[in-house]
Amino acid sequence: MRLLAQRRGKVVSREEFLDLVWGYAAFPTTRTVDRHIVGLRQKFEPIPEKPRYIVTAHGAGYRLDLDSVLE
Repeated sequence: MRLLAQRRGKVVSREEFLDLVWGYAAFPTTRTVDRHIVGLRQKFEPIPEKPRYIVTAHGAGYRLDLDSVLE
């Protein structure tokens, strides 16, 4: 969540998550990122199945979109 917050509004790729959060030595997969994103959505999204804040950028990664909250 911290990485998404630091880059609020910008896409963070799965590879960036793997490198910056887990590091190369951990050998996680991109599915590891996806599973953690699901967990974050369960905690922070009003309707996790229809995410408003932790948004998927198809083919690119994820981004934190707080514009609807700040309006």
